[in-house]
Amino acid sequence: MPYTKTELESGTVEFYDKFINKLRTTYLNRLAGHATSSFRDKFNVLYSYEDINTGDGIEDVNIDTSTSLYHGLMTEKQQKAQSVTSNTEVALYTQEVLLDKIIDRTFSELKDIIFADELPSGIVNGDLLSSTDTSDARKWVVDNNQRRQFADTSSIIASGFDFADFKVFDLTIIKQIPEGELVD
Repeated sequence: MPYTKTELESGTVEFYDKFINKLRTTYLNRLAGHATSSFRDKFNVLYSYEDINTGDGIEDVNIDTSTSLYHGLMTEKQQKAQSVTSNTEVALYTQEVLLDKIIDRTFSELKDIIFADELPSGIVNGDLLSSTDTSDARKWVVDNNQRRQFADTSSIIASGFDFADFKVFDLTIIKQIPEGELVD
């Protein structure tokens, strides 16, 4: 039977307590080991640690009180080495010529929306179209001089159309009508 969070945190579930203590001990031993090298390895990579209880950075925990998990694991100087600050100022860019050189603000539409001036013979707005190619299951509705493909069969039914109303045309004729958005 699974344990509740309250039961696990109560300290009465022995295997869980051993598991948590092992994780905590391993973490604290690693922290203490990295503290001796100012939290950096031989390549000057910074090792960052968090307070187990709060998730805040280790540079903010109290290491002075004897009840602290971190008491005796590092000195104040080592604790400060855990924190990194930069003296480099980041350039402030405003909406001027310099920023326009960095960010290309010119853009164009990704897709031109095209409407047919005239529909092919025998096709009018509102017509339902199907291809003469039996391997092509796509279906369209002509709307605002564009062919709009149905996403799937259920979108045909949901739109209230009847399959008996479909007109069958060669795909080359259907493609003469500009493509519009999907019908979903």
